[in-house]
Amino acid sequence: MRPTTEQIKHAILHVDQDVRDAAVRYFAQPATSDADAMPLVLRAVERYGSEAFSTFFFLANLPQTPESVGWLLSEIERVESLEDLSLFLYYQSLTYALLRAGAEALQPLAATIRECAYLSTRTKAIVARSLALHDTPPEALWNELLDFCQVLDEKERINRDDNNISWSFVRALARYPEQFSGRVLEILEDELQAGTNLEWQAVRLAGRWRLEAAVPQIAELLTDLDTLIFSDAQQAMVGIGGDTVLAEIMRRFPTADEGFRMAAASVLGELRTEVGVQTALEFLAQEQDENVRSLLLQAVLDNFATEGIEPARQFLLSALRGCQTTASESSEIPGILHFQPVVWQPPKKIVATEVRSALLVASKMTGQFFPEFEDWQLEAMRDAILRKHFAQEKFRHLDSDVFVDEEYTDDVDDEEDFDFSVPPPTFVRETARVGRNEPCPCGSGKKFKKCCYGKESLT
Repeated sequence: MRPTTEQIKHAILHVDQDVRDAAVRYFAQPATSDADAMPLVLRAVERYGSEAFSTFFFLANLPQTPESVGWLLSEIERVESLEDLSLFLYYQSLTYALLRAGAEALQPLAATIRECAYLSTRTKAIVARSLALHDTPPEALWNELLDFCQVLDEKERINRDDNNISWSFVRALARYPEQFSGRVLEILEDELQAGTNLEWQAVRLAGRWRLEAAVPQIAELLTDLDTLIFSDAQQAMVGIGGDTVLAEIMRRFPTADEGFRMAAASVLGELRTEVGVQTALEFLAQEQDENVRSLLLQAVLDNFATEGIEPARQFLLSALRGCQTTASESSEIPGILHFQPVVWQPPKKIVATEVRSALLVASKMTGQFFPEFEDWQLEAMRDAILRKHFAQEKFRHLDSDVFVDEEYTDDVDDEEDFDFSVPPPTFVRETARVGRNEPCPCGSGKKFKKCCYGKESLT
């Protein structure tokens, strides 16, 4: 059983920060994008202040209005210093949301954005480019996209500005599905476009247009965890949703490699549907890989489905058995609890920690508790203090001058740009990975993406 959409919306104002975080994440993705979410976020900030949410990077994935853009600008001006980690990340999340806002929300405040003393020239230039693209005639806009992607293909490295402008093209073209959907399908079916930036943009547009005909091609891109397009392909599948995506997942899942099964598990959770939850539970009953099992459990728990509580509890009891953390220092970290800092955690413990977090939130959301709840909640609080201390220490030892430079302040799009966290789990492949741009193992002399990529499992 899952809470209703209205109950989850109401949870954005919950007294518990973890529940607020989970509730707002529920709406901060393509399948459940909801205009009601942002006003509730503003109410939560009014009620709880800077502690309303543990992070604000979800703002970039919520629909913005001129009113909410005005709030973003007022908050940006309110940030007094970028030398404090929490303020630095808050500023970055606000700026990121501004860069991802649609032209309809930005246009009424275009003059205010141009005059804002707290935005870098780079941010203003990207906003101006987004507004200009919005006003460009469709055919000219498509030709600009082709030229832009060709330039990116010739660059050694795509920077964050390039990525933000790429999304500006997607938002501008999203208004013309009838005119360009056929061209997008041709790009996705063209083997010569594999690995190009035009393919990347085509995937994003297919997701925006819910282009069901593109599902088989996009599903092929979910076989390699290490490609940049992987995350966008996953989000495109979520955006398209529906029976076609479910059918493709169910067809491939039993024989797919770990990369696809992990991506599919996340997609099932982000579809935010009862059938997605039930499919995840069915796969869970047969799955043996611990990483995939953890993501299937999170898919169920992120939908606050009570059916996932006992399986997640059993998973944790098994995963944490004999999994001891190690401490090398006796110094105490200031906070509500005192403990010895964990220097290293086995991947098994880290995977279990992710499931534990989702389990605790689902229990609090639904009121269905379990015997270990209080102990695991205490451990979660301890780990949160550790992560915060780890992040603050790492931030403190970085060169503070870099954070006040105008040309740098918008150079971080999310938390991953600075690893202010405990190291993530390591996924170990049984065989060597073959990258899409590497020589094909068949010996043809061609790149893998232009030869055997997608024809058989080689990784």
